[in-house]
Amino acid sequence: MSKSKKNKAPRIDPRLIVRPRLDALFDRHTSGALDLGELQAGAEALMAEVGHRPVMDALVKRMEGTPEAERESLMLLVERLRRPEVVDYLWQQVKKPGALSVEAKTTALVILKGMGEDVDLSDPGRYFSPRDFKPGDIRSAEEMFRMGLRGMARHLRGARDPVEVE
Repeated sequence: MSKSKKNKAPRIDPRLIVRPRLDALFDRHTSGALDLGELQAGAEALMAEVGHRPVMDALVKRMEGTPEAERESLMLLVERLRRPEVVDYLWQQVKKPGALSVEAKTTALVILKGMGEDVDLSDPGRYFSPRDFKPGDIRSAEEMFRMGLRGMARHLRGARDPVEVE
């Protein structure tokens, strides 16, 4: 006698379904079909279904490839997704050597700053070691240090106390 085999549904890696579903949510938001609250609800439902890790990975990737001018709605959404487990996961990714590319790590730091975490982007040495940089990352490093200098200059322009400028 042969045993009957139970048909199991194939297990699909959550990372494969998250990106297209997020893209669909953002497309609907861009077209005006969803407001920011509905976009947040869709992202939270996706996080409940597959977990926060694949969703945050996809959001970091999406932000990494988005031009600066189009990041506003993405940053507004990310700020609303602040949860202790999300913040912890992003910090783990930033601190783990080799877990993220230089651009992805910078993006994760921007997200953490948007979530209200104590991130000082004007001092990249706190988050990056020389081993993080590959020859192809030199351009990204230049941009990052340029942003750090701009931030420091902005801070100095706003300083009211001469001691703070010192």
